[in-house]
Amino acid sequence: MHETETRRRMAVLRLIEGDVVPQLADVYRRRNGTPCAMPRPLTMHEHVVAFAAAALRGDVAAMKIEIARQERDGLTNESILLDFLAPSVRHLGDMWLEDRCSFCDVTLGVTQVLQQMHALLSRSCSSAWSDRRSIALWPVPGDMHTFGSAMLSGLFRLRGWSVHHTALDDPILIPPILGVRSFSVVGFSLGDPRLLYVLEECIRAARLTSRNREVIVMVGGPAFAAQNGLADGLDVDVVANGAEEALLQAELLLERDPIVPFPAPRLAKLAASHGVVGWSG
Repeated sequence: MHETETRRRMAVLRLIEGDVVPQLADVYRRRNGTPCAMPRPLTMHEHVVAFAAAALRGDVAAMKIEIARQERDGLTNESILLDFLAPSVRHLGDMWLEDRCSFCDVTLGVTQVLQQMHALLSRSCSSAWSDRRSIALWPVPGDMHTFGSAMLSGLFRLRGWSVHHTALDDPILIPPILGVRSFSVVGFSLGDPRLLYVLEECIRAARLTSRNREVIVMVGGPAFAAQNGLADGLDVDVVANGAEEALLQAELLLERDPIVPFPAPRLAKLAASHGVVGWSG
């Protein structure tokens, strides 16, 4: 083929690729109601809102897609827990406070988020038990704020701790658990300050019946974040704000205090420990 003819054809191809094809694509998008400009990437907050909306709908497939997207974007499991799932639950709570959904809707939505959190942890956490790095975590009986303790239990699992986390209907259920297995830490989450007296009963049961006589007792939750001095007088150990700081303080105390087995419940009240360990959630 003649060189001039070749240059002419190449020029035509460049014209088609650079001008004609984009114009035809633009016309197609307009006719089909599709925006012409490429959509901008969603912000993390927008992903959180989308995830919360999927939780309210019970759309498990959409929730899994959102979590997979965060994993593809390079978020660690801890970041997904703290920076994605926890804000999603807070958004659900805000929607209830603003009367955009019912309490029942929020409860079902939080349940969906918890299921996805458990699925995430099951893929990344060991099931082997370690008495040395073990914690029992409970919301205070009667308290409706349960996600904070669930999230904290997930964070401890991701850091290699063995975790016992269940609902607790009555403080009387604590001794059968702590009297059988020697936990290094026991934690209680309080959302409603009116249940402080129940928390005191839980702490007393933990102190008197734990097989580990040097057990670290943690308290925290929205009640402590909202009301300064609420922990004054409680028989608990060292202050921390937020889930990550609670984990850090627990690990520091664990390095300092050995586990000392105690085969039988103590019958006398223990002396108060140093301060308060707490978390917000």
